[in-house]
Amino acid sequence: MEPLQLLLILVGLALPIGIYLWHDRSHNNPGSRWPSLAKMLEFAYTDDPPRLSGVLKERQVDLFAADGGAVMTLTMRVAGAFRVEIGPREEVEKASGMIVPDKVEIRDSALGEKFMARATPAAAGEAVDLNVLRKLLQFPGAWVLVVPGRAELRLPSPPNEAAQVREAADILVSLAEALEGL
Repeated sequence: MEPLQLLLILVGLALPIGIYLWHDRSHNNPGSRWPSLAKMLEFAYTDDPPRLSGVLKERQVDLFAADGGAVMTLTMRVAGAFRVEIGPREEVEKASGMIVPDKVEIRDSALGEKFMARATPAAAGEAVDLNVLRKLLQFPGAWVLVVPGRAELRLPSPPNEAAQVREAADILVSLAEALEGL
């Protein structure tokens, strides 16, 4: 094989790989992807750090890049004394210690193997329904924390599609509505 042929083969292989890697990086980078998402969602976009802000389902939603992932927050309309936390079973158990006195019973064994939920007072655990947990399956490694005035969803990777942003917001809206109804 001649050197020119070898060079052409290497360029022919490297070019598609380079294009794929460039596209993947730009599609998964909030700084380059979120401005177009802002237009689709009718949100405002600000840079440094990348942030989306807007209203979904009559709720103020903010999404910002953090630690290689993203955090979505939603403003709640009620104050009170409650705390709801949902996350991967192993991580919640590790964070809460050996005994979890405020554990919420998950009535689906498959979902119970994946998630653990905690709620204080116990009545707040009613907000953790199976639909919320099923929606959380779309975001492996996600962690939810709801306290008076604020609901937060930590995502291990930034959402790069409008449908993902809406689904994440739906999780927080469902929890907020259930807790506001207590």
